Formats: sequence, C-alpha cells, structure tokens
Amino acid sequence: MFSPNYSPDGRRLAWVQWREAKRAVPHIYIGRPNGRGGRRVTTGVEPKFSPDGRSIVFMREGRCGEARLRTEIDILSLDTGQLHHVASACGGELGSPTYSPDGGWIAYTVYSGEGSEIAFSPVPGAVSGIEPPVGLGAMQDAAPSWQPIA
Repeated sequence: MFSPNYSPDGRRLAWVQWREAKRAVPHIYIGRPNGRGGRRVTTGVEPKFSPDGRSIVFMREGRCGEARLRTEIDILSLDTGQLHHVASACGGELGSPTYSPDGGWIAYTVYSGEGSEIAFSPVPGAVSGIEPPVGLGAMQDAAPSWQPIA
C-alpha cells in the first residue's frame, strides 16, 4: 500500500497498489479507513480526495513517441466514474496534485531541468472563491500544500 489519503470525512481511504510483476501497473483503490474492502477504481498514483470527498485527483504515466515519458493529471468522479483531464506534459514531469480547500483548483508541481514550479488548473465545472497566485518562479523540490491564512 502506497500514497494513502483519507477522505475528508475519514470514512474512506484511497491508496496505490502494484501487482508484483514486470511492467507492473499501479492501481488506485478506495476502501474502508483500515484499508480493507478496497475496490480498484483506476490506474495511477498519488490519489488525493476532493474537499467534498466525491472525486480524486491523481497522476498517471504513459508514453508520447517512442521513448518520451508523458505524465498526466486527471480527476475521477467517484459518483459517476467520469474522467476529467487536468494537465499533461510530454517529456516533462508533473507531480503532487492537490485540490484547493474549496475544490475549485488543482495545484501541482511542474519539474524541469532548471528546478520546479507550482502550476494551477481550474476544476471543470467548479466555482472557486480563491484566486491562485501567478509567477511564483522556479523553486527547488516544490510541492503544493494549501493552507488557510489566519
């Protein structure tokens, strides 16, 4: 079990599990808080629940061209099973997707040879009262984490 993430109400747990085989594909499961009774919902890594617990944002990898890595960030509705594409990078790497506290934005890391940056994408159909910052510039090993301001 890797990358565990509890739903906001604490009643469900999302996690990643690999099959022990060559070219294993990571699968995301959702189950009870103790990790039992899980059902596979999609392939991918780094699942994070939305603030309302009705969807998860996650990453998956693939290929673009013969040898270039493609990283994608997607949202899966747990109610309908519908997938929404958030962002992708061919030859680059994305990571650490997370929802804003109101569920209106996804923040994620864009890695490059020069460091990393935090990027933001709106969640399809969501209305947000948060305006994400722009122009944060290059950082080293950045990973987004939304925090309330007191």
